[in-house]
Amino acid sequence: MSPGLAKLYTTFGANVVLLPIPKGRKGPININWQQITFNDAQTLEYQQALEDCIARGGNIGVRLGELSGGLVSIDIDVDELVERYLALNPKLRRSTRTKARRGCNIFLRIKPGTPYPNSQAVYNLYDDNGKKYGEWRCGGGELGAQTVVFGVHPEGQPYRTENDCPPVEITSFDELQWLFPFDNAPGQKSAPDSANGNAQAQPGAGATAKPNGQSSVFDPQAAYSQALTQLGAPFIKSQRGYNINQPFFARLFGVRRLAIYDLKSPGAYQYNETNGQWDRLCPEKLYALIQSDIFAEAALRGFPDVGAKVNIALLKSVAELIKSDPVIAKENFFSRSAREQPVIHTANGMWRLEKNGSITRHEFSPEFRSRHMIPIPYNPQADCPRFQNELLKPVLSKKDVDTLQRYNGLILIGGNRAQKILMLLGEGGTGKGTIVRLIGLVIGRNNVAQLRIKELNGRFETSRLIGKMLLTIVEATYDCLSQDGAEIIKALVGHDLMDGEQKYRNEPLPFDGEFPIIYVSNEDPSIRLSGDESAWARRLVPLQFPNKRPDGSVVIDNFEEELFGQEAEGIFAWMVEGGRSHYAELEAKKGFAVTPEQIRRTQEIIARSKSILTFVLDGLIASGTCDLSTDELYDGYVAYCQDKNWHPFPERTFAEIVRPLILQHFGIGKSHDIARIKPNGKTSYVRGYRSIRLKL
Repeated sequence: MSPGLAKLYTTFGANVVLLPIPKGRKGPININWQQITFNDAQTLEYQQALEDCIARGGNIGVRLGELSGGLVSIDIDVDELVERYLALNPKLRRSTRTKARRGCNIFLRIKPGTPYPNSQAVYNLYDDNGKKYGEWRCGGGELGAQTVVFGVHPEGQPYRTENDCPPVEITSFDELQWLFPFDNAPGQKSAPDSANGNAQAQPGAGATAKPNGQSSVFDPQAAYSQALTQLGAPFIKSQRGYNINQPFFARLFGVRRLAIYDLKSPGAYQYNETNGQWDRLCPEKLYALIQSDIFAEAALRGFPDVGAKVNIALLKSVAELIKSDPVIAKENFFSRSAREQPVIHTANGMWRLEKNGSITRHEFSPEFRSRHMIPIPYNPQADCPRFQNELLKPVLSKKDVDTLQRYNGLILIGGNRAQKILMLLGEGGTGKGTIVRLIGLVIGRNNVAQLRIKELNGRFETSRLIGKMLLTIVEATYDCLSQDGAEIIKALVGHDLMDGEQKYRNEPLPFDGEFPIIYVSNEDPSIRLSGDESAWARRLVPLQFPNKRPDGSVVIDNFEEELFGQEAEGIFAWMVEGGRSHYAELEAKKGFAVTPEQIRRTQEIIARSKSILTFVLDGLIASGTCDLSTDELYDGYVAYCQDKNWHPFPERTFAEIVRPLILQHFGIGKSHDIARIKPNGKTSYVRGYRSIRLKL
């Protein structure tokens, strides 16, 4: 065992669960770390993972709560309050104390069997003005809690041990004194746990989620009492026994925890205090929470045989009632007005773009209504030299790099107020796919959906896109945007009101078409304009990649993963700067600025997309003595397209489109008796057009 790992076990005790964490991060590598037991953590494979993490310069966290022998921590975020708190609790001067950027973490151990606030992972600590100054981190509830004790803070400071001794053990929660009432914001009753020291003593005791200084405070005890008043007791006695009050448990789903049902998504969500994100609950997780509520209430109220009444039909019935509960069900919970300042949700806080150009950090809060956490901390000093010098600069002009950066910022700030589609065009092997895959890694692959053009006219396809930060069209063929369904893409970025459908749901799912879209192709695109070329022209932002990377360039397999591993924070900071720039141009009513060269590329795409019309106007001339057969006309069109390096439309499509165009611009209808001499000298009559010829 390495000295660093041995020291952590010596300090915190041999019975703790240590967690490997990437360098500069606060979140464990294992997304299911809450389920790791002490026995799991003692395997050779797990211990080696800890050693490897330390060897890579990574961080180590310690699991809090009963799984680590009752280890808890008091996290004080304000330097000035540390000494005041220790003066109130001199016993804790002899306990483990760690520090990184500010304040400190004081560790202690709860003697087994001692009641203490433990029905949730973390309890916020507030001063008399309602401002959060710290946390009681006990690791209870379902979310669990951990504290980083070794490595480097996301903002660069090393974690260090200020008081290197084992955690002090306490035998009563009352031994601890508090600077301000425990878990008590101004004007709110104390949490039921702290009132009696027992998390299980009161029915309905649940998470007290306070929005860190925001205006509204969730009071679970008051909500629980209201549910009892409005809906009655959870179990209704009858002559033959008792019944389960399903509407009560539908309400309790949100009362016992900070949870809602969003009617627009649609889906159930629970607020995660650890990372500030509203996590979507799959049906199985929702049923499990409902079941746990029923069992908890039954145990507290003396109904030990409730298990015989609980089945999947009951759980589904309660889940359906959640959708109509006026307290839990929300019409459009995650909608944000364009007038609201953009907030970027990162691993180290909520970063708001201010109108003066600055970026301010805010604590996680349910008030931000975020379900899109970027799994990377924001570090404005982070750099990404390889990303810029090896991936972008060799293939894009400086102005195109600026455009790419601002579009990435457009993705981060949410929506698509500029109504733009970014097009990455050029030969294969120039880095287009690498860029898109790298964006997906940064913002999180679960925040990205691939557009399937041919499926867009299907019943359920568009509902799959709701809630995504970015839509992509990758490996597109030249006629991809000429296929059925392509016209819907325009609506997906144009703020059109759209309806999606979902299986087993009769009502449509209304949503706004405000998605960023990135289109990637090795071929020049041709679009089905359908008479709306100006709308397409307003939306396109084409970036042109060279035919090949410069001589001497080294092709690196999975280059995006290598860049992400080395420069994730720097690339993310580069994207945030793009967000700052784009928000400034939005506030200045400038939309999304494009260069003259990008406008010229758009005009070329539009011209190519209406190549048949262009050919009729530019490639044909009226002539009273000449005529063209349909074969000669199409051959002339193909030659015209080849001269301009355009993809010609198929012959059948050409025949359908060209006939009304010739009639409109030359006043000539199609003939069926155009005379042609065969090789054998005989005359045949074919279809074609009189009085026109090809320009020489």
